[in-house]
Parts: sequence; structure tokens; C-alpha cells
Amino acid sequence: MESNHSQIKLISFGDRIPSGTFTVHSRFRRTINFYNNSVLISVVSEDIGRGPFNIIVRGLDLRKIQSLSVLKNIVTINNISLIMHEALKYTSKLYLQSINNAIHTDNLSFLESTLVKLGTEKSLCFLLDEKREVHFKPGFEKELVKRMKFGVSLILKGTMESLNEGITRIKGCGFGLTPSGDDFIAGLLSGFYLKQEISGKDLSEIRKKIYETAKGDNLISNTFLYLAKNGLFIERFKNFIHSLLYEGHEEIFTHIQKILNVGETSGADMLVGFMFSFKKVGEQW
Repeated sequence: MESNHSQIKLISFGDRIPSGTFTVHSRFRRTINFYNNSVLISVVSEDIGRGPFNIIVRGLDLRKIQSLSVLKNIVTINNISLIMHEALKYTSKLYLQSINNAIHTDNLSFLESTLVKLGTEKSLCFLLDEKREVHFKPGFEKELVKRMKFGVSLILKGTMESLNEGITRIKGCGFGLTPSGDDFIAGLLSGFYLKQEISGKDLSEIRKKIYETAKGDNLISNTFLYLAKNGLFIERFKNFIHSLLYEGHEEIFTHIQKILNVGETSGADMLVGFMFSFKKVGEQW
């Protein structure tokens, strides 16, 4: 462990981090995930950004972190204790001003066209443009395309029965650490939360039903689904929503790109799901 503790500094901690002792769940180049029962806490590099369950510490080599505990206002990483000052707490909830519907509608259209152009080949962007299906090989990949398209068609019917069946069809499907279907559902939940905030229409039961149906054995996916259901956003997605509602194409393009950089297809798949929360055939939402 680094010997000069004076160079180690807590940069940010999320507003949903509970007290407890946590065990390493998984390691990546810029993220170490810890868990305690069903809660997943992440120690991340500064370029990952702030989030409701994220802790950012400067001056530590992530590869050498072995332990994490949180007690009241103290976070201890290995044997180094850092004070969690209130000023460092990240707020994950949205606080919206008045909405300009014209800007929002125009930016949604721009989001869709940008996803079709920039989404990675194996992402779910084929749900927005069927011509992108050429990127998928016969066999498993084509079956994924077929299953996702059918599941989403059920979701778009708008009834609770078809919604539940559609979510069941696509959960756990696809590539990656968090499967494409799970990322889509997280995006869908995020969009439904935003729709509720904009319209004032209570979609909490729909969001709860989607979440309960979508939960599986993947703790990382379950964490993303929980956050989306409750309208708790990581920094880059919160910034994206702000640009979607209040800014022009240049600003929103920047934030779309930052989300597309998340994982191989995860960012794109989540944005596609978000996009579909603003589409419907039925009248359930």
C-alpha cells in the first residue's frame, strides 16, 4: 500500500452508500465493486465519475485495494480512514426546472438519429433502425435480434400483461457483463421516471412491476435496475438528462458520446431503452 497517506484524498461519495463492511465482488481497470448482501458499492477512478453508490479516492492504486468499510461519516479503505464531509456527497436525484417541450421533443429525435449513426455494431440500436441487423451473425446473434424485437413489441403494446411478458423475454439476454436486455430495461426505467417527473402522472407501480420482473442473479444488473427504478442517476446520465431537457444539439451530443463510452454496448443499450420509454402503442403510460 502507498506509504504517504497524506497524498490520499476522498473526492466524492454517493448519497446512497450505507454503513457496513464490504467484500470484493469484482475488479476492473477503473472500478472495484464491493458488496454487502444485495448492495453493490464501487470504488472508481475519477474519469468514471460520481454516482449514488460510487466512492472516488485520489492517490490510491485501485489494484491494491482489498477492503472497504463505512461507519457513520468515515470510509476506511484498507487501513486508511477518510472523513466523508457533507460537501463531498454526490446528489443522485433529479431537480428539474420548468420544461420546454419543444426542446425536449427535438432533442429526443436528435438522440434517436445519433444512436443510429454512432451506436456500436452489436448494440441494440437495430431496434431503432433494422438496417443495423446486418452486423449480427446467423445463429445466436440472429436469435438475440429476434427475441429482443419480439420482447420490445410486447412492451410497446402498453398493457401490464404485455409489459410483464416483454420484460421477461428480454431480461438477461445479450452480450456483456450486464446483458443487453438488462441495460435496455434500466434505460426504460430511467425514461419512465423522467416521464413521471415531466408529466406528473404516477408511473411508480409500472416501474415497480418492471423492476420486480427484471431482477435476476446478476448483482451488477440488479443494482443498475434498482437505481433506475428509483430515479437515482450517475453523474454522466444526470448530465445527459439535463442536456436533453434544456440544451442544444451540440451539448447533448457531447453527453451522448460519454454514455456510449460505457462498456462495449452497455451505454448504447441503455440509451435505446430510454428512447423506447417515450414510444408507445397502448395507453398504459
